[in-house]
Amino acid sequence: MTNTIKFVLLLLGLSFTWVSLSGERGPVIPQGKGEVCVADTDFMRRNHMDLLVHQGDDTVIRGLREGPFSMADCVDCHVRHDDQGKPIRIDAEGEFCSTCHEYVAVSIDCFTCHAAVPDAKEPGSAHNNDHESDKNHRHRLAEQP
Repeated sequence: MTNTIKFVLLLLGLSFTWVSLSGERGPVIPQGKGEVCVADTDFMRRNHMDLLVHQGDDTVIRGLREGPFSMADCVDCHVRHDDQGKPIRIDAEGEFCSTCHEYVAVSIDCFTCHAAVPDAKEPGSAHNNDHESDKNHRHRLAEQP
């Protein structure tokens, strides 16, 4: 075995030893407001992106705004507030979404369109509460061939 390969194997061994001794098992994620999530934590970590895409399709294509996996509900539950009570963007460094996404080196593009804090019109809600707008949106969807 060449010295380079031995050195690389030594570094890998030391890295695994350090991680196991440090007890690090991933990022420390801020907890949501509720006692439990809408689904098991491990399930949500593996599948949240698919659930959000499916919920988004239901909302945009079918006009269905209610469901257990809405982006607004996730933001409502997982957003934290600063010392003045102002909501901190859920995708800000150290916050719920960014913590895992930074750890696994995956960019977040959800919040280029979606609100990263609850809607200011109704504290504690990231929902658009304009029911007339929702009704008109559903009506336009129903008119499409």
